[in-house]
Amino acid sequence: MDGVMNTPKTSKQHVNQLSLMRRHQDWVKMHCGVSIDPTASEAYTHFDKMVRGMLTDEKYKMFCSLLRWPLPSNEVTAVVFDRLSRVFEGRNPVFDYQFHETTIADDWNWYRHERLHEPDLWREIGWRFFRTEPNSIIVVDMPTEREKGDKYPQPYAYWVTLDDIVDYGSDGRGHLTWVLFKDDNKRKAYFIDDKVYRVWNYPDEAVMGLDWLHVRYDENGGLYTDIEADVTNPHKLGYIPAKWFLDDPVDLSTPDVKKSPVTDVLEKLDWWLFFNTSKRHLDTYGAYPIYATVEPQCSYEEELEIGEKKIFAHCEGGILVEDDGKPIMIDGVKKKCPRCGEHPLTGPGTLITRPMPNSESGVPDIRNVVQILSVDKESLDYNTGELERLRKDIISQCVGIDNDMISDFSVSDAQIAANYESQGTILIRVKRELEAAQKFVDTTCIDLRYGKDSYESITVNYGTEFYTLSTEQLRKRYKEAKESGASESDLMALRKQIIETEYRNNPTEQQRMFILTDVEPLASMSVGEAMTRWQQGLVDDTDMKVKANFAGLMRRFERENGNIIFFAESKPYYEKIDIIKQKLNDYVKGIEPRTSDPAGVPPVAPGAGEGQNPAEE
Repeated sequence: MDGVMNTPKTSKQHVNQLSLMRRHQDWVKMHCGVSIDPTASEAYTHFDKMVRGMLTDEKYKMFCSLLRWPLPSNEVTAVVFDRLSRVFEGRNPVFDYQFHETTIADDWNWYRHERLHEPDLWREIGWRFFRTEPNSIIVVDMPTEREKGDKYPQPYAYWVTLDDIVDYGSDGRGHLTWVLFKDDNKRKAYFIDDKVYRVWNYPDEAVMGLDWLHVRYDENGGLYTDIEADVTNPHKLGYIPAKWFLDDPVDLSTPDVKKSPVTDVLEKLDWWLFFNTSKRHLDTYGAYPIYATVEPQCSYEEELEIGEKKIFAHCEGGILVEDDGKPIMIDGVKKKCPRCGEHPLTGPGTLITRPMPNSESGVPDIRNVVQILSVDKESLDYNTGELERLRKDIISQCVGIDNDMISDFSVSDAQIAANYESQGTILIRVKRELEAAQKFVDTTCIDLRYGKDSYESITVNYGTEFYTLSTEQLRKRYKEAKESGASESDLMALRKQIIETEYRNNPTEQQRMFILTDVEPLASMSVGEAMTRWQQGLVDDTDMKVKANFAGLMRRFERENGNIIFFAESKPYYEKIDIIKQKLNDYVKGIEPRTSDPAGVPPVAPGAGEGQNPAEE
């Protein structure tokens, strides 16, 4: 029967897991998702409850008036995810697909770029889900009709958010076995397992949700509906073409609740948000001080009807009392004077009053009639410092000690190295999550498009080295290594790292700089250092002449032969470099040493050698 969907476990076992997923993800989205009003979320309700429990009613009202959207904590998590996005900037990424036929390899290279839109699919869309939807599901689907002109099926990938997941099955280790989800905009319901895709169209009279599908469980734990699917499309994968986007669980006891990079600091983000909003209240006092003066005498009187009894009341100290001084009680609470009994929370620009001096009642005149109360600077400094400390603590816990923070600490080289290593460890953990998701999508698309026997291996690796150091920091390291007598190979490795970092967003210029580095003689030395070596007889005359005039010689070479990137590009790289070097040597053959220079130093063209050593710029 088409409506029967056999599953290995009943979904009743996952009701609690879905509830935990929603609570966790709602908390993540409150701080990571930019929203113009998050008050409807369960996480904000818990935050609001925490604030209300710590503040008086007046202070709570002031707190709510100062809390604005998008929430300030979004800025903190934006820094976290900006740092984590370096995972897409690995120096040595590998995306290798080994097919049995070159025609399939060529087709896949076209398909994954033009139809799957990789790598933008992961850098842009995937990263947005990574930031706010850790418990989303990524699905590889098939269109109902094949596009004309393409002899292969056209699988594609998309994400299903937690809000659209109706039910799912699990193997108990955090892996999906089946999933039932909906799309209210398209008015469709979908079921996917390891054998088939099923699609139901919403009936015209159906409202939001899937009550009309009458999903239930049979005695064997299978998901069941007697409504025949509008589309039934079997597949031969042998596994479900869908998976949780992320694999790492929050806890082993809840393997289906997936962990976000900010899960461990969610409580700290709540506390930072409270501190930030509270500090705003304190900040306003600097611009609008509080004024204090003597309180006026209140003469308010009122006739009240309490039950069938009429009572004449007057104000004493902001409370309504009877003629005999007995306070008026309403539902067990003293009734405040409507004229002076409601004192608003002391805030910026507030006027507060003190008792009128009265020698008979013991209230001496020891104050000025009018005073300006300024804010406590120590309180301001404490709140500012604590807010910044919390911010740095949150960021460092999520991404390691950031480059911008290193200068704020007095630490040894070993500590700095450990901090950079911690950044790399966190990035490797993030990249493994994304690599697993991309490899699943790529493998499933290949299996559906070409068949499971079409390839030998699939490698998706974002790299193992990331840009955790800035160009300035790398130049400093290069200078220190050079002064400490580092070997030529160590200096060249650092120089390569500088070029990769400096031009990571400009691959053309990066390639050009690598060629110049391989062509230039004594690339790790300045012109002055090379001359000293030449005078000592340690450098060949021709190399010294090329070094001294390198910038001008390269301009001449490119005028005559075109851009060095495209020069001799059909030849092996080492042959290309040898040809360029030989041509530069030919250029300098006619250059003679200066006769007026007793050392016979080769002439140096104005500006020669400048700007060619990226490690020392």
